[in-house]
Formats: sequence, C-alpha cells, structure tokens
Amino acid sequence: MWEAYFFKGRNCAPYFDANLGCIGVGPVRRTDWMNDMKILALEYKIPGVAAERFKQHANAEALRIWELHQQGVIRELHFRADRNEVVLALECETVESARQALGTLPMGKNGLIYFELIPLKAYPGFERLFHTTESERA
Repeated sequence: MWEAYFFKGRNCAPYFDANLGCIGVGPVRRTDWMNDMKILALEYKIPGVAAERFKQHANAEALRIWELHQQGVIRELHFRADRNEVVLALECETVESARQALGTLPMGKNGLIYFELIPLKAYPGFERLFHTTESERA
C-alpha cells in the first residue's frame, strides 16, 4: 500500500485522507520516529554577510527546509518576532543527526548562518502531583 514512487528526483508516496482515499503523491515520510528526541534549533546569522548572499540561496533554502519538513525531521518552524532568524523544532534520534540534517541547508553550507542546538526532554515536574498522598499535597 505504501509503495514508493519516484517523482521529480525524490522518493515519494501517496498521501491518504480517511474520507477521500489517495489525494496526492509527495515525499516519503519517516516512520522511524518512535525513539526521536525533540531538538530546538536557533538560527544565527554570521555577522557581516551581505544581504545579497542570502537572496542568492533563499529558494534553495526554502526547498530544502520543505523537504526536511515533509520527511518529519523539521516538525515546526517559526521566525523570531524580535529579529529575522528562524527557530526550528526537529525530531531526530540524536543531536548529531539534527546537526547533520541542518548541515544540508544551503545557507549553512555557504557560511551564512549557524545553529545552536538545544536537546529537550519532557517536563518532569508534574510527577510530584501523582506520587504523593492527599495529605502531602495539602
């Protein structure tokens, strides 16, 4: 059912909707995400880089980010409200695999940006609500 297709040079598979069935063909999504960790990536521009250099790589950058998003590597992407830099939420097996994925972005490869990677874990604070007696919570 999920056989891969080759479409414009990319591995692709059909998209399904519960009501409509197959509604299109797109990049193959990752299915090995069960052991992934969430990693926050903060983009920083290299100081002194001319704006023209960013424009030169903008389309290729957007395409590669879209591909990583479709693969399930980049799960969220936002621009900061205080400056024109991106914040990404990735799901990868390790910080190193996140670094390797971000290393495929054209702006990083061409020395325009770099990322600070922050591994995240689930908030453990709620546990204390469920491992105490009623008298201890009062």
